Amino acid sequence: MPLQRGGEVMKIINKILGTVISVLVAVMVLACCWQVITRFLLNDPSQWTEEFLRYALIWMTMLGAPYAYGKDQHLSIRVLVDKFQSKNQIRTKIAVEIIVLILSIAVFIVGGIMVTANSAGQISAALKLPMQVYYVCIPISGCLMVLYCLERLKKMVHRIKGGKINGNSGSNLTCNCIFLMLAFSVPVSYSIIVSALVTIVAFLTPGFGVFVSAQKMVSGIDSFSLIAGTIFLISGRSFDEQWLVLPRD
Repeated sequence: MPLQRGGEVMKIINKILGTVISVLVAVMVLACCWQVITRFLLNDPSQWTEEFLRYALIWMTMLGAPYAYGKDQHLSIRVLVDKFQSKNQIRTKIAVEIIVLILSIAVFIVGGIMVTANSAGQISAALKLPMQVYYVCIPISGCLMVLYCLERLKKMVHRIKGGKINGNSGSNLTCNCIFLMLAFSVPVSYSIIVSALVTIVAFLTPGFGVFVSAQKMVSGIDSFSLIAGTIFLISGRSFDEQWLVLPRD
């Protein structure tokens, strides 16, 4: 019964996240169109659309990461894990979930709170919004990731108990961590983040390493050149799964 209740709660969260992401994509498309109209037709470029699109892209990424993780859509390499026995595959997945859980707490939640608190008093240039709006998506994403990790761990432990199992330098340290995690089917995005975090912590103080990881995670997304490709790649699939898509004959 608790497992079923947890599944119902996660379905509601999935529905809310999917709808929010779809709405964000739709609004971003409209903002892009308005930017083109004001720039090339009205000869008076809008001052707020570029900043809004950057913020929306960051929020969409931070909400989309746990949403995709909950649906097991993150890219991972399973060459080594697929050779394990079924029970060992489940145990490996549990280890992966624990790694992701620790990462979500250490970088997304703790580091995100540190970065958000550090931005207090700063105002964005065009929208005049507090910069906490820019960074608060990190701890929110971390909390969602923790929920998904705990739900997936609970299902895996339940499968094991129920018997329902189917089927030296900084660069060297980073590369070794990445290859090791990829070999055990840790999602590629999290392999990169964990490897970078391990390298930073190894050569810097742990607290500062967590802070830098959270900050660079957002600033890396804050690129206007990523917006166009992201919109066209995500909008089709998001619209197809949500109520925004037009009915087909």
